[in-house]
Amino acid sequence: MYIDTNIEDLTSNDFNWVAVHNSELEPKFTYLDQASRTAYFTYKNGEIRALQDELESTYQKRVTHREILFVFGLYGINEINQLYQTKSKDTFIIVIEPNLSYFNYSLHYLNLSVFSKEKICLFADDQVDNIISFLQPILHDITVAKLLKKVNFYFTSYYRQYDGELIKKYIELIRQTVTSTVRSFGNDIEDSLIGLKHNLKNLSYILKSKNTTQLLNIYQNIPAIVVAAGPSLNKNIQHLKTAKGKALIIAVDTIVERLLREEITPDFICSIERVPEVYDYFYKDKKLAKEITLVGPGVLDSRIFEEFKGAMIIPFRNEVAETKWLQRIMKQPKSSGISMGLSCAHVAFGLADHFGCSPIILIGQDLAYGENEDETHAAGTLYDSKTLNTQKRDQDFVEGYYGGKVLTTRIWLQFKTWFEKRIGEAGLKVIDATEGGARIYLTERQSLKDSIEKYCTTKIIPINEVFEKIGTYSIDKEKLKKTLEQEIKYYNDFLENLINYFNRIEKMDITHDTLIKSNDQLSVVHYIVKDAMSNELIMHNMQSTLLRYLWTHNSREQIISRENVQAEKNEQIKLLGVMARTIYEIKELVKEAQQQLEKELEK
Repeated sequence: MYIDTNIEDLTSNDFNWVAVHNSELEPKFTYLDQASRTAYFTYKNGEIRALQDELESTYQKRVTHREILFVFGLYGINEINQLYQTKSKDTFIIVIEPNLSYFNYSLHYLNLSVFSKEKICLFADDQVDNIISFLQPILHDITVAKLLKKVNFYFTSYYRQYDGELIKKYIELIRQTVTSTVRSFGNDIEDSLIGLKHNLKNLSYILKSKNTTQLLNIYQNIPAIVVAAGPSLNKNIQHLKTAKGKALIIAVDTIVERLLREEITPDFICSIERVPEVYDYFYKDKKLAKEITLVGPGVLDSRIFEEFKGAMIIPFRNEVAETKWLQRIMKQPKSSGISMGLSCAHVAFGLADHFGCSPIILIGQDLAYGENEDETHAAGTLYDSKTLNTQKRDQDFVEGYYGGKVLTTRIWLQFKTWFEKRIGEAGLKVIDATEGGARIYLTERQSLKDSIEKYCTTKIIPINEVFEKIGTYSIDKEKLKKTLEQEIKYYNDFLENLINYFNRIEKMDITHDTLIKSNDQLSVVHYIVKDAMSNELIMHNMQSTLLRYLWTHNSREQIISRENVQAEKNEQIKLLGVMARTIYEIKELVKEAQQQLEKELEK
């Protein structure tokens, strides 16, 4: 019996995910053939299935390949050990066991010590949806993220024969989660630098924002309704009036005008995009009631902050390295951040999450087309006269709210995956009352009418009364100026080291006689990349570029040849050129902000 040591090994790795095993689950272990080490399990209908442990005959060692390898089946521990021993040192193995009876048997009778080692983890759960929550922290870990362009699957002996349909469901969710993760790793550099410019330009407005740390859990266990603009909102918007004053109503900018026409005044309007059109479409010349509070990151068009009449919440944005940098230089605690994701609906959801609201009720959150591909949003929005421009290659099918398949886009799929990630990692109670569109896993499905009747039953304290007690961020401008001066020096030093290395490798002559020496010299870049990733601001602006370099590097076989070393040199020259230009631009923007702050302090 290995159970004690196995539990110790499995609990030593934070990535491992093991669901609670129900002893009544089927199938039941029947007997073990000692000669062949084959375990037999009997199902209720009398069917007997054998679990064998034999490496696939066609499998070839992959020691020269860097990849993420998904392995189905825990009983094949001999197969798993051989896969681990013959993999590249960088390869990350994820073992999935969807049958808890098989996991329970393995826990008691097999040696699972391999799971105490590095770059391998286990998912043992019979709830398919949970694979999404399990994968999120793993795929966002940089040691795994750098392998995302090379994903492979291996099926142990049992799953090569049985449960094909179940495995297909897992593979579909894995594929969608990997795709969404790849797409989430930042915009291009020019785009990111615009965001930094906006954040620094809006420093004076950030100083006037309500302090988000003081807002943490301020509406704990109070229901919140997040109103998005999906086409299904047309079905149930009329019920929203009955929730006013009994739940927080948090709306995306796209739908606020429609709500006001319906005589529903939301408590919050949420934006996330920094493009001028957000100001033009949703704020310019709009008579928004003063009791509505604006919520959005510091990247928004400054005219929005300048002209908005009500209270403002400009939160630091969790999940984004740039705003972690802002928190650091402004000496703000981690609790000042809000999970904002990728869309204004995510901002609204993140606000409810930060407030401690429960349940969070979603409406208009279709994340899929309506009756046809022209129906993308609820009526009464600017999309009445606009069509979402997507190409067929950007479309995908996902499980629908009512089952079956519905058509979505890659960006909507990315939005859906973010909801699932956040719900899973925070253990939130979320009700999807959209009544249409894509199914958001880990949510309960219930009509809006029933949700309001069940949860929105008590008057809540009005926002204006709560906000009277909330101050603004406490930021010392003099200390901020000195911190910015230190940042400028850091970027100057980084640039000097970067240029010195660039000059050395540019002159490098690669011959057959110098292959090993050249390869060793080129490995120095990984220290530079590591340093870049340790600085939040460089990482934010360079993230997609650094990962593209790592994806290309890791896709190349680990064989020292003239062709491979030359290819690496070429890739590094491109990378270093982009890094130098980007860090210079960052330094200049920070310098400009520091000089502006200095002028303000002199007044």
